[in-house]
Amino acid sequence: MSNYNHKLPCDVFDAIEQLYRSLNISLNRHNSIGYTCGQGKMLRLLSENGASSQSELASKLSITASSASEIADKLIQSGFAVKMQDSADKRKSLLEITQSGKLEIERLKEEFTSFVNSAFSSLSSDELGTLLHLLTKVSSPADADTVQETVIVQPTIRRGTRL
Repeated sequence: MSNYNHKLPCDVFDAIEQLYRSLNISLNRHNSIGYTCGQGKMLRLLSENGASSQSELASKLSITASSASEIADKLIQSGFAVKMQDSADKRKSLLEITQSGKLEIERLKEEFTSFVNSAFSSLSSDELGTLLHLLTKVSSPADADTVQETVIVQPTIRRGTRL
């Protein structure tokens, strides 16, 4: 006879959903300028990788081209990035971080470090390492077939609905 608890998957889902909500609330408190996570991630990618096309950024962020374009426009409006023509291919434009964007990413790193320290202060560094390992493990299936099967068999869950 199995010791499998059928309530456990629901408890795990509920805990992840609560963690997501708590992190969003806490992150919004620390987000003094009011950007979206996507804007911060794109700015970080530009800082780390240099000038990139919007399609490259969309791919790295796992978002649509239209979402990448919207985020890029907001970074340009904020003065954190500029659009420039690719010298190798004149038909292509690249997004590049500005000096203001570089200063902003440094400020964001400090702010985010403060946020993470606050949000996970109840965990030891070993526990935080274990959490990272487990989250990475469950969010990176062994092969693409597993992902496809999971998507097909998962029930549709509306926000706020309990299993």
